[in-house]
Parts: sequence; C-alpha cells; structure tokens
Amino acid sequence: VSQSRYRPPETRTARAFRMMRRHLPAKGRVLDFGTGNGAALKSFLQRFPRWTGDAYDVSRHKEREVLKIPRVREFFSSAEDLPENRYETVILWHTLEHIFHPRAVLDKIRVLLKPGGLLLLQVPDLLRNPFDLGIYDHVSHFTRRSLLHLMAGWGWKLEIDGMGWFHNTLTFGFSPSNIS
Repeated sequence: VSQSRYRPPETRTARAFRMMRRHLPAKGRVLDFGTGNGAALKSFLQRFPRWTGDAYDVSRHKEREVLKIPRVREFFSSAEDLPENRYETVILWHTLEHIFHPRAVLDKIRVLLKPGGLLLLQVPDLLRNPFDLGIYDHVSHFTRRSLLHLMAGWGWKLEIDGMGWFHNTLTFGFSPSNIS
C-alpha cells in the first residue's frame, strides 16, 4: 500500500505571507492587530520561524488559544497597553472593515511600528465582492482606489501590491510616510 502524498491546498493567508516574504527581514517581532482566534498570526509565524509575535484583540475570549501558538509572547486587550516602537510588522488582516473610524486605528499602528516597519493589510474588495455590503459587522468598505487614496492621505506609502493575488480581497503592505 503506497502512502498518500496529499498536501492540503495553501490557504489565502499562507499564500499572501509567502508572497510578502522578500519584503520582510528574516527576524523580527510582529503584532496581529485584531487577532480573533490567532489564525493569521499562526500562519505568519509558521512562515517566519525566526520571528516572535504578539496579539491584540478587544475581546479576551480567545486569549488562551492564541497564547498556545508557538512563539506568541503577549496578548493585549487594551490598545493603550500596546508598546510603541516595538514591531517590524503589524498585521491588520480582515480587521479594518470592522472599524467605524479606520484612521484612528492606523494612527495607532503608526506609533507601534519601528522605523522601516510594514503594515500588512487585507480587506474584502467591494468591487469584486459586492456581497460584502450584506455582512452586518462590516462597517467600512473599500475598493482598491478608495483604500489607496485613504492610505496615502493618512500618511501611508504603498510598498507591496498584491492586487492580482486573490479574486475577492485587497492585499497590500504599507509603510508610514512623513505625511500624517
């Protein structure tokens, strides 16, 4: 009997982080902002074995589960407790669409990043996924044009453009610019 060599397909998140690999240092500390159950953080840390991670979520409901992920160091539930200038990367993965005032969150993330740090962002693309309007807890909606316009106006420079990577999401990497 031969052993199966089946490998499950790569997830969208895993593929995005693989595609971003060349833009990130080999070692660092990452914050998953809006971590939920830690799925994006876990995927990131699996692809970046020399990194450590922290998690932030307004709910502590999944804290124990998230802290069991290898190399996760801290879980925060208050944005005021997040340490400034600590992170080479902040992940904002399917979180921004849940926020009424995205600029306030992006301003907070700016001070969390070390100089040269990157914000990795993924949100639903309203043009390619109009059903996103029907998701009750998605309070902000974005197209490529609107998101890039807002980010530039709020002082973020596009570094990674993953527009062609997925059929229904916007995937980008941004760095803080001198404009704010």
